[in-house]
Amino acid sequence: MARLTQNRSLEPVINAAQEWVRNCLIADNSVLSNGLLWTPENVAEVRRAFVDHPDEGKDDFSTKLKGQMAHASPLAKRLMAEMVWALLLFPSNIKVSTKRQQVGEIWSMSGETLGEGQLPLSDDVLAGIGSGGPGFNNHRWREMVFLIALVGDLKKRPSDERQKLMSEYEAFVDWIAQVPQEGHRQLRHMLRFFCFPDRVERMSSNRERWAVLAGFGVAQEKQIRNWDDHRLDDELLSLRKTLESEYPRMVLDFYEEPLREKWKIEDEEQIQVLAVFVGQASQTNLTYGLQNGIWGFKAAAKPDHFEKLKPGDFIVLGSGYSGGSPRTSFDEWKSETLSHIRFARVTATPFRSVQAEWPDESHLSEGDRYVWRIRFDPESVKTLTNVALNNDSVLTPQFSECLRKSGSANGRGYVLPASSFKALENNDATALKETSVSTPTSELPFDAECVGLFEQALQNAGVVVSRTLVIRMLSSLVSKNLVLLTGLSGSGKTKIAQALARWLPSSSNCFRVVAVGADWTGNENVLGYPNGLEKASYISKPSLDVILHAKANEAIPHFLILDEMNLSHVERYFADILSAIESDEKIHLHQDSERKANGTTIPAEVELPKNLFIIGTVNVDETTYMFSPKVLDRANVIEFRMDAGELEGFLDNPARPDLSKLDGKGASFGKAFVDAAKNPVAVPVDVKPAYDAEMLLLFKTLQAHGAEFGYRTAYETARFIHFYKLLGNHPDGDTAWFPDAFDCVVFQKLLPKLHGSRAKLGPVLKKLWFLCVNDAAGRGADALKAAEEAARSTDKKAEPSIIVPAGAPYPLSAEKIGRMWRLLIENGFASFAEA
Repeated sequence: MARLTQNRSLEPVINAAQEWVRNCLIADNSVLSNGLLWTPENVAEVRRAFVDHPDEGKDDFSTKLKGQMAHASPLAKRLMAEMVWALLLFPSNIKVSTKRQQVGEIWSMSGETLGEGQLPLSDDVLAGIGSGGPGFNNHRWREMVFLIALVGDLKKRPSDERQKLMSEYEAFVDWIAQVPQEGHRQLRHMLRFFCFPDRVERMSSNRERWAVLAGFGVAQEKQIRNWDDHRLDDELLSLRKTLESEYPRMVLDFYEEPLREKWKIEDEEQIQVLAVFVGQASQTNLTYGLQNGIWGFKAAAKPDHFEKLKPGDFIVLGSGYSGGSPRTSFDEWKSETLSHIRFARVTATPFRSVQAEWPDESHLSEGDRYVWRIRFDPESVKTLTNVALNNDSVLTPQFSECLRKSGSANGRGYVLPASSFKALENNDATALKETSVSTPTSELPFDAECVGLFEQALQNAGVVVSRTLVIRMLSSLVSKNLVLLTGLSGSGKTKIAQALARWLPSSSNCFRVVAVGADWTGNENVLGYPNGLEKASYISKPSLDVILHAKANEAIPHFLILDEMNLSHVERYFADILSAIESDEKIHLHQDSERKANGTTIPAEVELPKNLFIIGTVNVDETTYMFSPKVLDRANVIEFRMDAGELEGFLDNPARPDLSKLDGKGASFGKAFVDAAKNPVAVPVDVKPAYDAEMLLLFKTLQAHGAEFGYRTAYETARFIHFYKLLGNHPDGDTAWFPDAFDCVVFQKLLPKLHGSRAKLGPVLKKLWFLCVNDAAGRGADALKAAEEAARSTDKKAEPSIIVPAGAPYPLSAEKIGRMWRLLIENGFASFAEA
């Protein structure tokens, strides 16, 4: 099953849920503290307080819960807080802040305050898996009763039986079906997904399972409704396998395209974009009453207002209204500054049967003008007409169509350009027809979700790369802002660089692709030069343009892509930038106080901005110059190669990549990407001893041949290891990823500077080969001495080979060493770039 949607990774939530199952349901420990908490005695006390003493008053669930738990013991209160946490883990339609607040309030009733920064309460964990729908919130007390019942039943069983029930699908399904429940509880689906995420789809309702299976023609819905959970899971699993063969290399999720449209009916009869309203963030003023067939309500509307509604009426809903009185025309409403507005047509009475998705307003800032796109639950809205066309003073048909085409399916708001806002006020149909609506970006963290979304975006654009390469590329750039891509011409080096440069920034002004010329003998082609004919003028170059733009927009990543860098001597045209990267000193441009180029001020000196990332591509043939070791030492060097399988896959579906599909799609990660490159990080604690030992061993190995590395390399490799773990989403305590990460370190930072004759290079390659193909057991107690003995050995088995032994800890580096050795034997000389 998909642990990754097209928008984000679900792993943080799944990992937290499975940790809860292990520590609390199978064992008796706590999620949010140390010691025992989920014990049979505490569960029994919670049952007595909540289940045996129901509160049938009119307060909301949280208020009732606090009253019911008021006289319970501190341990029971903490257990109830963790039960609330577990109950809210799956739903994504409840705000993270709301979840954290509700858990914290119950916990604080025990006399303790929850510590900040706990992983179970992090944004990633509380983001949820999928919508529980309005029914989950309305019946949360029933879900809690069911949770208490199933936990109570589990705690009666020995630990080995609990382990079996939570880890064996068949046993789980048989057991949970026997736990008493009132109605059809969604928690049983949520818990089944958490325990078996590779077996069960992320659906909290069988109604949607029926719709998916019927929509894909597995069977008639009337027949499907008679299937039990086991049969539904089996059929969905079989369907997924079929779809994965139809959509290879795609992240598939039934709630996202291209699968959603097959089953999620969104036509005029069931889900409708009803209308939009223009508003201004943080300012609210809305009236109520019937005016021109349109109803508006204040937050404290009286019950008789709802009673007057009838099917066919329009309603305007919002939150946080201040004051207001009935207006004489809708035009007066249109002139108000509104916030959080929902606009609907009543299709059933009473009003409360109409359900709508609340839009996410977290991305708005004060003063933003915006438009809401509204969608309605098909179970609550049965017959809809295109109400946006029924009142010309509300919205024009052209603007409604524009929103319908430009919007996404998640009910978020859309930034409206000032020209379009004016056109809306004037009902200018022509202007509205031509306008475009852009989705606002919000800041997202630089983590494994970024990797998944970039990988998916690459696939959608027709750029084929492995997930490992994506992680290496991103980790390399934030550990050092200079990356060199070497290898076979036409293997995708420039395309992957362009793809990242178009995906992360929000504007085309944030990157430049510069083809290096064969006649570049100085820095003028990179940094420009003063105009000798006009004292106040400066001749700028694309490279300088992007540097200055980056300096003026320091929160946005900028990319300078130098294509075929080694067509000229790099040291001649790039020395100033290489020096600035290491020294943080300013680059001198001219002698005057100020010059201008095309209206842009060119300062006398410019500091290389930290949000500028330089990617160079290198092709090696008889027409190019070799990179010197000092250039390679300042970069992360990633090699591009192809095998027959990759070419065969391309031949099955040859297509030219469409990079326009990437433009700005990852802009929400931009600031976090820049911050990651700026902020200090350290090697993860769990691999620090292994990292230190390997670095010291390689330093001593290379030092014996005058090829040792310095502090800069040690600093940059430490950063790379940190981000490799972060982007690979490897949990603390798991160190299985470290050899792969360190393999990249050896390949990208240590091997590139090696070059020389057979007499000079031969011994060091044999030593490195020995260290790369042998683990700790194979190296022996004194790895350095064993490597020296391997270098002196005349046994052919001690020589590097392009065939890497199975189980080699660093296979990527070993294979490269084998190629360098072969070149050394054939030509008597070898370098990293040529092998």
